[in-house]
Amino acid sequence: EMLEKFYQAGVKKIFCGHYHRNAGGSYKSMEQIVTSAIGLQLGKDKSGVRLVRITENDIEHQYFQTEDIPLNFL
Repeated sequence: EMLEKFYQAGVKKIFCGHYHRNAGGSYKSMEQIVTSAIGLQLGKDKSGVRLVRITENDIEHQYFQTEDIPLNFL
């Protein structure tokens, strides 16, 4: 029910976190992005962060392991 409300409101991406692994899914045209916790990992991903870039036309995102976080992402 809540996903349908988001969809009707024009939401394109849903960002979530603290799942202890990276994951994702979709509902209709919406993308759900789940970012791992920075601490204990339960999946194969190493500790890191997801950087998000918002432009006029798009929302881009990429997960980086802690040692690979770029200085020039923005």
